[in-house]
Amino acid sequence: MDTQIKYCGAKSEEDCKLIADSAAAIIGFVFAPSKRQVTAGQVKNWSRFLPERIRKAGVFQDSSSREIIEAAEECGLDIIQFHGNEPPELLSEIKTITGLTVFKALKGSSRLVEEMIRYDKAADGYIIDSAKGSQFGGTGTTFDWTFIPSAAREAHRQGASLFIAGGITAENAASLLLYKPDGIDVSSGIEEDGQKNVSRILMLERVIEEYENRTIAR
Repeated sequence: MDTQIKYCGAKSEEDCKLIADSAAAIIGFVFAPSKRQVTAGQVKNWSRFLPERIRKAGVFQDSSSREIIEAAEECGLDIIQFHGNEPPELLSEIKTITGLTVFKALKGSSRLVEEMIRYDKAADGYIIDSAKGSQFGGTGTTFDWTFIPSAAREAHRQGASLFIAGGITAENAASLLLYKPDGIDVSSGIEEDGQKNVSRILMLERVIEEYENRTIAR
């Protein structure tokens, strides 16, 4: 698939096995306080079920550089995703020390491009997510996708990748793909009763594949 798929919030051996058999390019593990929070020890144990083609991303929120580096080393992360109020300097520090890819999560809002400019040269990629009240990310809701085109132009200028998160499901994925993001980041959209669900994964991937086939045929 041309669209990179990131399945986030894996929190069990079964989740990892399902994602291992999927079309995912990236699997996300949440180290920040969350109902999907995991430990580096768990991720290290589950990593044996994951093929090398799937990169492991760790989601952190306002953690210290030491906490991030220790977790990354213990479980062999490929990507560090910052989901809090971390300054660009911290992203640059972690990237320099670890040599890993660094993503910054930002809110889909009218200030999006302004925030992206702030992280220019610090972030290798962006996860644009939704906020609901004081909660940022994990809301299961979409943001105003009309903010995507300007964000995509800025990401292209920076040479950074752009992933869209927030309320993505098989039902709305085709509409999102019209905006041509580099990737999508899905968590609750592939879950049933809080667990990753193979039927939902297959439905989503079928929608993406059909969209891309139609695009090629034009």
